[in-house]
Amino acid sequence: MTGMPEEVYHSFVVDDQPIHNSAEAYDTMASVRPCRLKPSLREAIEKLSRKTLTQFDPLVVKAFVGVSRAAGKSVGGNRTKDAE
Repeated sequence: MTGMPEEVYHSFVVDDQPIHNSAEAYDTMASVRPCRLKPSLREAIEKLSRKTLTQFDPLVVKAFVGVSRAAGKSVGGNRTKDAE
C-alpha cells in the first residue's frame, strides 16, 4: 500500500460539485441575455434560495449569500440590456 490511508484521504477530499452547480447557476443568471435584463443581487439570491434542497446545497447557498452581501455587489451591474 502506498500513499495516504483511505480513511484519511476521504477526510481531505472535498466534493466540489455542489459549489460548481451553484456558481454555474449564478453565472448564468448574471450573463447578458437578449431576452431578459440582468437580475439584481437580491433577485439572484432569491432564485438560488428557492431551489435550495431541491437543486442546490443549503450550505453552499448560505455561504454564497453571506459573501455576496458582505461584498455588496450587484449581479452584472446595471439592469438594462447592453447596447450593441
